[in-house]
Order: sequence, then structure tokens, then C-alpha cells
Amino acid sequence: MTQHDPMVQKLDVLRGARQIAEFMGVTLNHVYRLFCTPRIPISREGGTRAARRSALKAWYDSGGDDDG
Repeated sequence: MTQHDPMVQKLDVLRGARQIAEFMGVTLNHVYRLFCTPRIPISREGGTRAARRSALKAWYDSGGDDDG
């Protein structure tokens, strides 16, 4: 499987603040604060926020969440 494989892309997606917070190891409140800034790589799917694990990891590794 490659990153362009639809199955890999589907598994890479986190849906909702709770999944994003659990993946990042932070509180829901922290994720909601990040949602209010353009700093975090997220998208909207209807009324739900979504993010790719790979994009969040790259963002975090580059110092994206310097507030901790």
C-alpha cells in the first residue's frame, strides 16, 4: 500500500476534536483553541473537523504547536 492508496488515506483521517486530541496527546480544550487559529492543518467535513494523522505529525514535528 502507498500513501495514495484510498485505504491508507481513509485510515490516515481523524474525525472530530476528540480523535485529534487523543492522537496529539492534548486536551479537548487545547484542540478547540487551536481550531480558532489558522495554525493547525485541519479541514471541515460538514460540521465536523477532520485532520490527517500525517499532516498533524508533520506540522507538530516542524514546531507547529509551540504552545504545548
